Amino acid sequence: PEFDQFDPPLVKHHGKLARGWNHPQTARLLCPMRMLSTFDADPRSFMEKVNEGQIKITATKLPTFLYDESMFDPIKKSQGCLRGYYLKRVFRHIFTGPSSALNANARRGTKTPKGRIHGMTSPLPRAIAYAAVQVGFA
Repeated sequence: PEFDQFDPPLVKHHGKLARGWNHPQTARLLCPMRMLSTFDADPRSFMEKVNEGQIKITATKLPTFLYDESMFDPIKKSQGCLRGYYLKRVFRHIFTGPSSALNANARRGTKTPKGRIHGMTSPLPRAIAYAAVQVGFA
């Protein structure tokens, strides 16, 4: 992504109603990777079709936020999976601290990161899966 901010901004008092399939950037993150070109061609139409049930999004269609888009290969579905830009940032936010979310080399915060508390020395598969679930329900 070109920017680390959402436009329009995600405002807390709007709650989750303004997220998900109701916001162009969060909808793009939730869009199945295999449908991304269709989404990008007309985001508003795609979002409306999802909200109206004309396009069904199931658990078998992995969302874009899981992927490094530059590595995706429609034939090899696993290529680039679990390497997504936002997934990495959420993982860092949870396990190494909020200040490291956008910059892996950021100064340390005042609290001990959860990863250190739980003895993590490298990203564990279950921790990556936990971060992915958090992104999906954020």
